Amino acid sequence: MTQFDQEHIEVDAFDREYPIEELLPQELMESIGTDSADMLPGQWAILNEKGNWHYRFGSWNPTLSGRLTNRIVEKQPEGETICVRSNGSCIALFPIEYELEIKGYMAVCGPCQAKHQLLETGRAGVNLLKQLIRLKHQTMLTSGLHGLVVEESYADLKKKAEQLSISEEKYRNLSASLEIEVQKKTEEIRTAHAHMMQQEKMAAIGQLSAGMAHEINNPLGFILSNLTTLMGYAQDLATLMQHYRHLAALCSGNNRGGELPSIQAQCKTIEKSEQTLDGAFLLADIPVLVDESLSGAQRIQKIVKDLKAVARPGESEQELINIHESLDAVLTIVQNRISPKIEVRRVFSPVPLLYGYPQEISQVWLNLVLNALDALENQGTLTISTQAARDQVVVTISDTGMGIAKSNLPKIFDPFFTTKEVGQGTGLGLHLVYHLIAKQGGRIEVHSQPGQGTTFTAHLPTEKG
Repeated sequence: MTQFDQEHIEVDAFDREYPIEELLPQELMESIGTDSADMLPGQWAILNEKGNWHYRFGSWNPTLSGRLTNRIVEKQPEGETICVRSNGSCIALFPIEYELEIKGYMAVCGPCQAKHQLLETGRAGVNLLKQLIRLKHQTMLTSGLHGLVVEESYADLKKKAEQLSISEEKYRNLSASLEIEVQKKTEEIRTAHAHMMQQEKMAAIGQLSAGMAHEINNPLGFILSNLTTLMGYAQDLATLMQHYRHLAALCSGNNRGGELPSIQAQCKTIEKSEQTLDGAFLLADIPVLVDESLSGAQRIQKIVKDLKAVARPGESEQELINIHESLDAVLTIVQNRISPKIEVRRVFSPVPLLYGYPQEISQVWLNLVLNALDALENQGTLTISTQAARDQVVVTISDTGMGIAKSNLPKIFDPFFTTKEVGQGTGLGLHLVYHLIAKQGGRIEVHSQPGQGTTFTAHLPTEKG
């Protein structure tokens, strides 16, 4: 028997189960994949409650796909699950619940060393999908309601039109609130992404902290040594000044004959004191010690200034940037990473100033230079060149290191992709470079030959974007 609710609307049409394929259709998922490419990992997918694949983003091999399907079929996980792949990557599996039922699962893949960020990003993605499912379900119910109203009699239609008006207002308000919630969740993902980028920046600075401490400690050491020596010189000069003052006091008297022996004796005391102190050497050494100390202090000042230029938080306004000063600042703070067997070539041509975000531009050079030094493995040549090209500044950073395999070149800018050993890289360095250069309105190219080296070329517009 057909059931009716209080408004005589058939319940059967509204009580049926909607699979995830209807709640998250392909065209909607493709839009999400495009709009959220910079917030979600390079590999994520949606599976239904039976483990069948509904949507994939990124490259998923068939073997891995089959394992995920079997895991869902066999265990039907109700909570977050972490799977570890043999290559050091992790897959996080999140159930997608709606109205107390599991409609499907979201799988995200990334390196195990970034598991915390992977879980945060996956949870934010699942929350976004839940909001979209709720909005889609309400839209489908509203659409079904319209279809039933058309089939009713004219009398019922008038009555239901009034009810529908109330219902639509309710759903309109619900839709508006859901849109606000979606925007909120999207902003949370963007914030998490920005936080992750800042962590990558500080991780790069952290790798250099010991070296920079050494660079600061060296000049600080001889400054302290020189100050100690100067303090001793000051004490010696103070003693000599006391002798001279005593002589002056004797000479300023009535100069009676009886005082002449005292004056002669004081002169001999001064002469002996100068011989003991080696006054000529002391007076010659003081300017040398002062010059050395000033040079050391200026060295420390430059290191701190350059470090501040790279590590400071980002400003919201663009300003004029001197590319050569930006590159030199980075070379200063990585100086301790440059071994004696590495030759650094600076091939700088005259280039115009460009508008941009200084700290972000410095972060680009820092990541690229550190990447090149890792590839060189303490020997080889690092070449940094600049040139002007129409309305652009072109910066090239080359190394003669191990190079990049051809199969890896299309993936080097993907988030979490790394060829380093587990624990040695987050896979975010070059992704951050790509993101920051795109933010400046520029582009980056890479050319590499295994065994010969790698060249990154950044094209940055000079006009304010």
